[in-house]
Amino acid sequence: MEAESDKGGCLKVLAIAVPILALAAFLIWKAMQAGGRASEVAERVVNPYLDKVKSGQYQEALDAHCSDSLKKTMTAQKLKDAYTVLEQANGRFTGYELYIAQEQHEIGGPSIVQARYTLKFERSEEHVVYDIAGEGDAARIDQTYDRPVGRETLVPAPR
Repeated sequence: MEAESDKGGCLKVLAIAVPILALAAFLIWKAMQAGGRASEVAERVVNPYLDKVKSGQYQEALDAHCSDSLKKTMTAQKLKDAYTVLEQANGRFTGYELYIAQEQHEIGGPSIVQARYTLKFERSEEHVVYDIAGEGDAARIDQTYDRPVGRETLVPAPR
């Protein structure tokens, strides 16, 4: 009799645990899928932008990869000046690496992809963040930030 009640208890635990584990696995799968889409958007928008910046084509970078609202506040001259300061402090801009990209959603508002990059210079690295707004071919960089090392505070800056 006691063995039968033990089996009933195990079945009850399994009946509760299996759906919870299945839901958790589904949510993890969806999060991984969203992260992959965010990385694809970041690489499609930010990588060519940084390639143009690296080669000194500041106006082309802004025109091709930035939103109209960002172009109102960041000019090619401001972008050039910002990279001149970075290169004076850190050496020549040699490359970049996507650290992480995440989709962020606002209830009743637009969704963005926030891409965190490491800019590599001869003597140092800088951590920057790009907000990407829009979908598909309309996706554009909407804001750029500095992210000082050791802090999560984002400081709007031409990057």
